Amino acid sequence: MNNRPLISTHAFYWLLLSLALYALLPLQLAHAQSVEATVDRNSINLDETLVLRIRQSNTTNVKQPDLTNLEKNFEVLSQSQTNQFISTNGRTESSLEWTFIIAPIRTGTLLIPSFELDGQYTTPIEITVNKPESLNIEKGELKDVFLEMEVSSDKVYVQEQLLVTVRLNTNLPISSLDRGNIDLPNTKTVLVSEENRLRTINGNQYSVAEWVYAVYPQQSGTIEIPTLNWQVGIGSRSVFSRSFRNPNSVRRLTVEGKTIEVEAKPDSFTGTMWLPAKQIALTESWNGDLTSVKQGEPITRSIIVTADGLTASQLPEITIEYPDNLNHYPEPLKSEEQKTKQGVTTIMSQRQAVLATQPGIYTLPEVKVSWWNTIDDREESAIIPERLVKVLAAENSIDNTSITDTENNNPDETDNAEPKTPTTKSKSGLSIWLLASNLATALIALFFAYLWFKRQQQGTTPTDQASPKVENSVPLKTLVNDISFACDANNHLGVRKLLLQWAKNKWSTGPYTLERIKNNLISDEAKQSIDSLNALLFSDNKDQKITSYDALIKDLKILSSTQKTKEMPNKLAPLNPV
Repeated sequence: MNNRPLISTHAFYWLLLSLALYALLPLQLAHAQSVEATVDRNSINLDETLVLRIRQSNTTNVKQPDLTNLEKNFEVLSQSQTNQFISTNGRTESSLEWTFIIAPIRTGTLLIPSFELDGQYTTPIEITVNKPESLNIEKGELKDVFLEMEVSSDKVYVQEQLLVTVRLNTNLPISSLDRGNIDLPNTKTVLVSEENRLRTINGNQYSVAEWVYAVYPQQSGTIEIPTLNWQVGIGSRSVFSRSFRNPNSVRRLTVEGKTIEVEAKPDSFTGTMWLPAKQIALTESWNGDLTSVKQGEPITRSIIVTADGLTASQLPEITIEYPDNLNHYPEPLKSEEQKTKQGVTTIMSQRQAVLATQPGIYTLPEVKVSWWNTIDDREESAIIPERLVKVLAAENSIDNTSITDTENNNPDETDNAEPKTPTTKSKSGLSIWLLASNLATALIALFFAYLWFKRQQQGTTPTDQASPKVENSVPLKTLVNDISFACDANNHLGVRKLLLQWAKNKWSTGPYTLERIKNNLISDEAKQSIDSLNALLFSDNKDQKITSYDALIKDLKILSSTQKTKEMPNKLAPLNPV
């Protein structure tokens, strides 16, 4: 009988090992890693969101999945991460889950890609994205949160104001808002209004946040206002809130874009500068009576331009050609832009000091601005009509008889002027005036002869008595005011001319030069302004402004108030005076 064993010892050991591995296989499978991706729905509208969950079991890996391929079709609005540990009959299972709220960026069939974690891959998921539902508010088709966009017109002219209004309507609490600004190429865009209010739609009350933009296209053609995609958070901002897990806690709001046609400037427009506006008006005001302006006394003219639908940079500077012998000193332009939900309204104003150097009747030309009425689609003009200014001779002028001699400035306007009392004097009237003038001269001569005779009797000489000075037509005080206006206007040539005229009125004998004025000034700062003025008059930079004119005006006022100015000697005094 053969006692040989049925199986060898070596084979027996391999059999036991195989049985042990087979018995442990369920336990190993139970603890094997696995990853999966799921969504809460497979069909949504473009303005909706969905929840994507990626779950990995039995892993210690905390590396977040790569979302690069996902962001090609979806926008990640929020994300969170949770860990779970479950112990059953001595066995412990763990899982790691990422939750993403995502929104599609276009319509069609979009793919959520496969994600790789520790060498394992999730299954791709197809999502069908439909166009957003269009709401008919008038029929009561409403949502709890929705977006609106309106434009003031679908056709505008180049550089005409286009109003774009965006409204966010909600009857739910808003915890966050992510909106983009309207940024259009080849346009100038200005936010002109931002407000919050309540609104009742078909009996339902909504909170409304409204933004109004003024858009100015800079070239003809078309401009595309793109589709707006805004993101809003719904619910509380509390750190204890778990609203991020709810797909309805973040909303993606969409409103379709608009196409605007931009027309070029009409060929029929005759103005020098293209001004498309709802309304442009010109007004003026004076601080004096134009029928009794006095020679040498400045009056102020204010011109105001009001433009509805234009910005300050679009308005032209008003230029006026004044007649000879009417000097004008304009102040810097001032402009103010008023921004409301109706758009931009600009008010531009300019003050001008007007000074007549000779008496007469002057005609101020009309001021005209041509513009295009965008409401009636036609050209119009804003006009300040021409004005007649009657300038009377100064009270201390030698010739204060009549102003008719200077009316030849505007000979054609005399017949159209308002009726006035004839001012030409008769021969008898002129004789009386000459007789009175001669009598006054004789009395003055007798008065000074008396003073001289009295001093001779007292043994003194009348050399210290100031010689009688013939008054000029313009008072010193008035000239100082004119110099101040010219200084403010940065009119260097005008300042020099008026200073020389002031010197002639101040001193009875020459020389009448800036150097003489400088020698008689009081402060060093005022004297420095004369040096700066001389330097600027021979400089190429005529726009440079002198900052020390205040001291000059102050000294001139002091010198003008004195009867006689103690002048600086032109020659050096001897070292040993006798």
